[in-house]
Amino acid sequence: RYYQQLQERLSNKEKELMDPVLKKIETTIKKVADKKGLSVVVDKNTVVYGGLDITDEVSKALQSGK
Repeated sequence: RYYQQLQERLSNKEKELMDPVLKKIETTIKKVADKKGLSVVVDKNTVVYGGLDITDEVSKALQSGK
């Protein structure tokens, strides 16, 4: 029971810390996609061939705070 409580607390803390980070990443991806006129953005692991990789632009935008 104690272990389960610790796991739950850890999970809640992880969510609390990660949610704002993930929200910022999603917002930045949307901004970059809008700027490029993209209507769909998918994880590069799901694309078999082709596509436009915007990873570097998103990373730079996150680092610059834009």
